[in-house]
Amino acid sequence: KDIPLNIEDSNLDGYYGATQFVNWYNGHPEYESLSPNLNTDTAIIIGNGNVAIDCARILVKTPKELQNTDITEYAKKSLFNSNIKKVYIIGRRGPLDAKFTTVEIREMGELIDCVSILSKGTLSLIDKKLLEELPKQYKILTSFTEKKNSPLNKTVEFKFYLSPNKLIGNDKLSSVEFKSNISKSDKKITIKAGLLISAIGYQGKKIQGIKTNSSGMIINNDGIIRDRLYTAGWVSRGPSGVIGTNKHDGAKIAKHIASNIKSKNSNGRNGLKSLLKKLNKRYISKDQWLLINEEEINRSNNSAPRLKFTSHSEVFKFLDNL
Repeated sequence: KDIPLNIEDSNLDGYYGATQFVNWYNGHPEYESLSPNLNTDTAIIIGNGNVAIDCARILVKTPKELQNTDITEYAKKSLFNSNIKKVYIIGRRGPLDAKFTTVEIREMGELIDCVSILSKGTLSLIDKKLLEELPKQYKILTSFTEKKNSPLNKTVEFKFYLSPNKLIGNDKLSSVEFKSNISKSDKKITIKAGLLISAIGYQGKKIQGIKTNSSGMIINNDGIIRDRLYTAGWVSRGPSGVIGTNKHDGAKIAKHIASNIKSKNSNGRNGLKSLLKKLNKRYISKDQWLLINEEEINRSNNSAPRLKFTSHSEVFKFLDNL
C-alpha cells in the first residue's frame, strides 16, 4: 500500500495515493469507482520516482497517445474529458537525488502536446561539473528549460526541495501548502490544485500472525517465513525491481516448496480445490485464465491490445456463460 503523507487535512477529496490512481486506470476490480477529480486545471504529484512520471504522463497524454494502451475504457473517457493543463512533479530533495530511469525521463520530452520544464532557479543549484560524471537520466532532466517557450497546450513542471505541509479546502482539495527544504525562513509556498497524487513509496500491509519490520516487509530467510509458509516480491525484500525480478522470486519459492514437500502422497491440487470449495471460495484455473486472456484480446474493437474485465462479477459471468 502507499506510504501516507501524514500531513494536515489529508482526508480531503482529491488526494490519492499513487497505487489507488494507477489501479484505477489499469482496471483493478477494487478501484473502478475511484473517479479521481480531473475537473481541475492543475494536478500535483509528490515523488521523484518512475511511478510519479507514470502518473504525470497519463494525465497529459493526448487521446492519440492513449489509444494504443490497455488502460480501461472508463479511464480513457475521463482522461479524454480532463481539464488538466498543468502538472507539478515535486521532490523533497534535489534533481540529482531523483530516482527516474533514463527511459522514463526521456519520454517526458517526447510527449505530443506537453512540454516538460524545470522550476525557475533549479539549474543554478546544480554543480555543472557533477553532471559530466552522472548517469544519463540526470543529463536529460537538467536539459529541460526553465521557461515555457512552447506552443504546446500542457506543461509538466519539475519542482524540488519542497515538502507538503498542509492540504487546503472545504471537503474538496483546492490547494497545497509547501515548505522549503533549503530556505532558512518559514515562508510557505501555496499551489492551487484540485488533484494531488502521492508517489513517495510503499509499505507492506499487516497480516495477522506474520512478523514484519517497520516498513511492513515480512521477516523471512531467503523467502522462507517458517515451515510451509513463504513470501516473494516487494513485501519480502522491499519495493524495488520489476516484473522480471518478482518472477525470479517466484521461481525460487517454487523450488523451496518442491524441496520441502514432506509426503509424496499428499492431496496436492485436489486437496486445495476441495478446501476452496469447503470455504466457498471461487477461483480461476490456468485454463480459465487463458480463456479470459483470449476474450480480452478478442473484444478490443480498436488499436488497443485488449479490453479488460474490470470486476470479479464480470469475469465470473463470462466464465459461467461458456
